[in-house]
Amino acid sequence: MLKIGHRGASGYLPENSISSFRKAIELKADGIELDVHLCKSGEPVVIHDETVDRTTNGKGTVATLTLSQLRSLEIAPGETIPTLEEVLQKLGNDIHYFIEIKAAEAALPVADIMSRYAKQGYGKLHIISFNHEALHMVAKNFKGLSIGASFEEMTDDFAEYARAIGAYTICPNFKSLTAQYLEQARQAELEVIAWTANESADIEMLKELRVDGIISDYPDRL
Repeated sequence: MLKIGHRGASGYLPENSISSFRKAIELKADGIELDVHLCKSGEPVVIHDETVDRTTNGKGTVATLTLSQLRSLEIAPGETIPTLEEVLQKLGNDIHYFIEIKAAEAALPVADIMSRYAKQGYGKLHIISFNHEALHMVAKNFKGLSIGASFEEMTDDFAEYARAIGAYTICPNFKSLTAQYLEQARQAELEVIAWTANESADIEMLKELRVDGIISDYPDRL
């Protein structure tokens, strides 16, 4: 079972920061989940929200700010919003990356970076999203990438739907996951990475279901 740090070790350090990602690895996580938007100057940057208001000392919409402008803001003292490439370079190729596309326009630029890094020996790169149209577009344009469809709520046709858009992984809200859904995923040869479980009872339930991975704000609890 993969132990995945949600936005790093976001229960301990600022989410989607280099320090949070490094903390997750220090806590023996097998990998990290991170969120990506496209900034005005075209770089995929690692931040969850459409705006910088909640997670930095600034204000504004990510898509209307250049990388240089984003660099002037701080997530925490001395720490700024990283680009996707910076995260890959600083953390290396020994961990799993679950890269969540938050805005559709980021999908192809992120897939392009992933393909380039895969050629450099990064073999544990996964692109995931709730935007399934964006995932389908990636699947058509970039053969061989690991694609995961995220779900807030599971539906009875999820397995057929996931495979139709080119996904081989599903990332369901753990609260909507049942033994029946897990069996359907197994029959469809879909990997199941559940998010975001933090409480011991929820984590144990997922382990009993034998999911392939769990995403948590506290990767040490896994």
